[in-house]
Amino acid sequence: MLWIWLAFLAFILLLLALDLGVFHREAHVVSVREALTWTAVWMSLGLAFSAFVYFGYEHHWLGLGTRPDAVDGRVNDGGSATLKYLTGYVVEKSLSVDNVFVIAMLFGFFAVPQLYQHRVLFWGILGALVMRGAMIGVGATLIARFHWILYVFGGFLVLTAAKMLLMKEGHSDPSKKLGRPPGAAVPPDDRPVPRRTLHRSRRIRRFARAPRCRQPGRGRRRGGRGSPRAADAHTAGTGADHGGDD
Repeated sequence: MLWIWLAFLAFILLLLALDLGVFHREAHVVSVREALTWTAVWMSLGLAFSAFVYFGYEHHWLGLGTRPDAVDGRVNDGGSATLKYLTGYVVEKSLSVDNVFVIAMLFGFFAVPQLYQHRVLFWGILGALVMRGAMIGVGATLIARFHWILYVFGGFLVLTAAKMLLMKEGHSDPSKKLGRPPGAAVPPDDRPVPRRTLHRSRRIRRFARAPRCRQPGRGRRRGGRGSPRAADAHTAGTGADHGGDD
């Protein structure tokens, strides 16, 4: 059974590699039509996999349907295995639709360009798959050893739902929790500015606008026009001319 899961994971990684390395190799803005087309493709592929689940468990392909289920302890036939698969697929698809709003909010907050949104989303989903796979593996192991832990997980979900139901609605600024992203404009602050800080800022602006005086002879050649040596020579020449006139 282990190599079946390894083959399934290899198939998923192959699809992800085709998505990023072949179909979306060049970064571009994904249009609504293209997004709907790829959504239909991936949904059709996921629903078509239910046919493999049915016939695999019904005819015991690769040893499927020969062992009791680790959750309910029953041996799955084609119908029960397909029903469980489609139930999990509908639940995950519903959760993914909810995640679309969270992803759109994060893209807007961090100002991710539309040109790179698909690539950023791809690596984010890949990381989520790895983390979720680890959590599913740990959860399945705990459920197989301690069946009563299902009630603990169920109670946790009920408490979370009650907290979300009783939570007071209000405006929440994510920038105060996450910090200002690089390159984003600094939001205006309504707090009063100290008088000392305001006075210093005015002095700095006044100094920046003031014209700078150029020092005599700076940046010119030695002995050139405008230097002290040239001025002395000019004065001496002028005195000699007046002495000759006398």
